[in-house]
Amino acid sequence: MAMEQYYQEMGSSCPEVCVFLSRQRLVEKSVRKYLYDQSYAALTAAMAAGDHDAAFRAAHTLKGVAAIRQLD
Repeated sequence: MAMEQYYQEMGSSCPEVCVFLSRQRLVEKSVRKYLYDQSYAALTAAMAAGDHDAAFRAAHTLKGVAAIRQLD
């Protein structure tokens, strides 16, 4: 899926996000991290099960995945 199509489906636009994140490469790097990460699934499963410790760990991991770092 092209970045422009992804952001249209999310109700935004790639240029708007690129202004926020400075460069399209940084946007692409950030978005691609979520393709293989299971933190959100783990968080929702833990919340549904009432496992607050597991939910905390999953939320903390998800926060780390969402961290935006500058590219070299």
